Amino acid sequence: AAPLLAFALGCLPHGRVETPEPDYAMPDRFTPPAEGVAATAPAPEEGDDRWWLRYEDPTLHALVEQSLGANVSLRARWAALQQARALATQAAAARYPQVSAQGGVSFNRSFSAIGTSRSLQVSGSLPVSYEVDLFGRWRGQHEAAELDAEATRLDIETLALSTSAQVAEAWYSVVDARARQRIL
Repeated sequence: AAPLLAFALGCLPHGRVETPEPDYAMPDRFTPPAEGVAATAPAPEEGDDRWWLRYEDPTLHALVEQSLGANVSLRARWAALQQARALATQAAAARYPQVSAQGGVSFNRSFSAIGTSRSLQVSGSLPVSYEVDLFGRWRGQHEAAELDAEATRLDIETLALSTSAQVAEAWYSVVDARARQRIL
């Protein structure tokens, strides 16, 4: 009876458990920096997640944009995001019917004592296949791939945020050291 019960429970459809949202506000998205470094720090616009613009420090802006643009790890993560999105698209494709086309043409010519014979044969087919997602396997794989892509996007935002924070901390350490030097 136990193996039968285990088999029956293994066939039950499963669902994704939603995680609660954090208590603090998170930016909607992170925008990758444009090519090159800006000469002046533009005023932050509504919804702009480039927090360093609030300091209105053109040097800090240029340093952060340069560090984000030259960060090899960040570029690798952007490539990983493209790959994760492609895998999510591929996982979604398994949920739809598969259609393929096949065709062929054959021409034969034969000579004999009686005469020449010719034949032309044309064939074609359009096979369609579809697997019913009875237990939600394809749906689950698609959702998992979408969540992997979202996690990769959030990894990019986290790396960009920590990189920009490290640059700002280093820059203001330099500013502080210069101010102390002038005082001394």
